Amino acid sequence: MLAGTALFLATLASSGDWGSPGPGHAVRRHDHGGNVLLSSGGQPVVVATGRAQGGGWAAGATGAVYGVGGAPALGSATGDHLNEPIVGMAATPGGGGYWLVASDGGIFAFGDAAFFGSTGSLHLNEPIVGMAATPGGGGYWLVASDGGIFAFGDAAFFGSMGGQPGYRAASIVATTTGYDLVSTTDAWTAYARPVGAGGSSGQASRPAPAGPVASSASKTPSSGQPAASASSVPTPLGAGFRYGYDLSHQAPDQAADDPAAAASARQVMASLPGTLDDVALMGWGEANPEPSPGVYDFTSLAKRVDMVLASGGTPVITLCGAPDWMKGGVAGTTDWSQLDVAPLPSHYQDFAALAAEVAAAFPQVRYFVVWNELKGFWNAATGSWDAAGYTAMYNDVYQAIKQVRPDAQVGGPYAPLPTLAGPGPGTDASTPAGSWGTVSQPTLDAVSYWLAHAVGADFLAVDGRLVTASDALVGSPLQSVGKYAALDAWLRARTSLPIWWMESHIEPDASGWSDQQAAAVRVAALAEMAASGASVGLQWQPQQEIGWPDLGLWTSTLSPGGGQPTALVPDLQAALPVLAGGVSLVPDEPPGVLVATGPAGTVAVDTNAAPAVAYTSSGLLPLGAGQVAVR
Repeated sequence: MLAGTALFLATLASSGDWGSPGPGHAVRRHDHGGNVLLSSGGQPVVVATGRAQGGGWAAGATGAVYGVGGAPALGSATGDHLNEPIVGMAATPGGGGYWLVASDGGIFAFGDAAFFGSTGSLHLNEPIVGMAATPGGGGYWLVASDGGIFAFGDAAFFGSMGGQPGYRAASIVATTTGYDLVSTTDAWTAYARPVGAGGSSGQASRPAPAGPVASSASKTPSSGQPAASASSVPTPLGAGFRYGYDLSHQAPDQAADDPAAAASARQVMASLPGTLDDVALMGWGEANPEPSPGVYDFTSLAKRVDMVLASGGTPVITLCGAPDWMKGGVAGTTDWSQLDVAPLPSHYQDFAALAAEVAAAFPQVRYFVVWNELKGFWNAATGSWDAAGYTAMYNDVYQAIKQVRPDAQVGGPYAPLPTLAGPGPGTDASTPAGSWGTVSQPTLDAVSYWLAHAVGADFLAVDGRLVTASDALVGSPLQSVGKYAALDAWLRARTSLPIWWMESHIEPDASGWSDQQAAAVRVAALAEMAASGASVGLQWQPQQEIGWPDLGLWTSTLSPGGGQPTALVPDLQAALPVLAGGVSLVPDEPPGVLVATGPAGTVAVDTNAAPAVAYTSSGLLPLGAGQVAVR
């Protein structure tokens, strides 16, 4: 069914003809409950209004647009090759422009309507059936026939009917606080910004996100051109603590993937909109970005950034991996065995220039991390990190990026903080330690040097493995995740920069944990981070694969039937909004039980392999083994 937008009801006459869009073709309204269709010469059309005089526009499936009620036609898509028919239309608030959307999600913008993104280059499970513009005209929503929502520009994602059995969407209607979905049976479902987010409050009847979708490009198509790609900034889960993950070579965008499994995995990504999704510059699934001096290849990087944006995630680029010619190799070749080798000091400026090229080519990426885990900077002779060398390279990169992208957020040093079972070389009274173990003092020294000598930074990046070199936890699972709180306290005493945990490996290879217990320990780790003042907590490798112990978000995409959500996904969907609102930990809980509470609710976690009871402000809360309960 071709659905028009119900926005025009406010100015459309209550019955009868609405002008004439063409010779011999009167447009007559037909009500289908709240959804309104028009016909012109027996053909369905879609409409939009926005003019104070009550006029508007009618568009046909072929892309033809007619001004009615005194509204001038500002352009049409009839001169373009349409892959799919036009199914929706929306006007800008002042009536100076409009958008057309095709069933594949391709966007055509005319007049003063700006292009904010599209799904035209993506594979959709269901076709687009309608669109609506935000009240200020700074963005728009698309709705698919299954009720999935795709948000662009300043359009916020408040929920969807995607995945609801039997649901079929007919259209979407913008409201002052969000949007309404209209089904083919004329059922209206309202979605609006939550209480405390500004403006009026509202509640979705089913908060199961399908995620905002967009694809990336360095240039925006001109008005009236089909929208194959563009950038879109998705709405995060909250203004506070944010969760995300590091994508590696095992991700749902590889040639070896089963197509259906990969598509399913991308749906899982979309079910957690607003995550920070880290992408490597080179390696871990990405090609050499500059195989020879001045010869750039960002194809694979762009593909992955597109996937992140299409899932509603916020892309982060870690500037790691240097072309061979920057570290003594031969230009035009790539020796992947040398991936962890750092650039030579004589090529720090070349690496910085590459980073600036990347920042300029991807304006839709705001966050950049300089290098990863200090790879290539260990000085075996002194038993310490070459913090001065890393910081010199960092400073060159920071300044180069800020010169071309003052808006970019740049951080480092992405220092590794693995767990030690006991004191190591250089350990002193200030070295954090506890029932979880301790950490390497040389790494803390490198962080301190960077903090003292970096020319600037927007956030501090570290990573922390809970298991020791012998692949074991020092304490219980809940005691072990206390490491993040202890290190956050150490870092907080030395800097006010936002703390980003770039990796957080939590599970030993032979843990024996069930998926439910593994998910519970992950949520407990994130709660420790959030409660101790960290801003970001990422986990490595969201795809579950043999050989990687941490529970991922989806099963392997290499075989048919893969890409399915794990037990971690529903736990995160429930817990992350609470953590984002700010939480503190309730003291004196039973062993293995964590309770985090804040303005957005309470998260109770049983990290044990047996049932337990949580002490909450509302009384005793029985928990099953590995259960995460949100109140």
